[in-house]
Amino acid sequence: MTDSLFISVVVPCYNGENFLKACIDSLKNQTYGPSEIIIVDDGSTDGSPDLVTPPARLISTKGRTGAGAARNLGAKSAKGDKPFFLYFPLTSPHKPCLPAERFVGKSKRGLYGDFLMQTDWVVGEVLKALDDAKVADNTLLIFTSDNGGMMNHGGQDAWRAGHHINGDLLGFKFGIWEGGHRVPMIVRWPGKVPADTTSDQLISQIDMLGTFAAVTGQKRKPADGPDSVDMLPALTGTPAAPLRESLVLVSYRGVAIRKGEWMYIPNRSNSGWDNKVG
Repeated sequence: MTDSLFISVVVPCYNGENFLKACIDSLKNQTYGPSEIIIVDDGSTDGSPDLVTPPARLISTKGRTGAGAARNLGAKSAKGDKPFFLYFPLTSPHKPCLPAERFVGKSKRGLYGDFLMQTDWVVGEVLKALDDAKVADNTLLIFTSDNGGMMNHGGQDAWRAGHHINGDLLGFKFGIWEGGHRVPMIVRWPGKVPADTTSDQLISQIDMLGTFAAVTGQKRKPADGPDSVDMLPALTGTPAAPLRESLVLVSYRGVAIRKGEWMYIPNRSNSGWDNKVG
């Protein structure tokens, strides 16, 4: 299956060349390396041409939407007869907060709000690319985040303007409270995932490996993500019992254990940065 799979990985170029080099080296050393590595330089750092060697290539989005190539990326991946896998990480809700000019001031919630509005637009461009390629009805699409919203200066400005980043959840990125790690997960797979449904299953992003293996019919070896649970039954139906009983959560300075409806937090603080709205 992997030999016939077109794998495209997008790497945002915002944490400097050392971070970028580490990402590229790690990807190239994978047993099933990507067909291409797309480095998106949004202008916040200088991407070194020395790092951009096959299968990596550089796309500059400086002065555009911050992800103006989104539709092109989706369209390129979806072309041809091969099944494709596109991993497309966006900067938000992290930093740097760099909304394109067309979105600045549009959210009325500061630059952070503008950046999230841009994110919504980018997702729409990916969906359009799938529609244009006529593969939307046969594509599993997952939208999620690796952590809760960040209470940096941009996040605090958004909060004061009325945008409560993590809703009613306590805490923010880096912390062990729910606001730091309980995130949205939206799944679309026409004909497989029922529309307008929700699931109360306990799911972690480490379960992606097991779930994708099930989707593609791969048999995992014992060492292939032994802690990754196949969540496909939760996506396509309503299992009577929990697929995952417990989960270990690690924050910036602490650890917690979730089991059923309970969560054990040994520390009395959020175990993260002491971000306060001030």
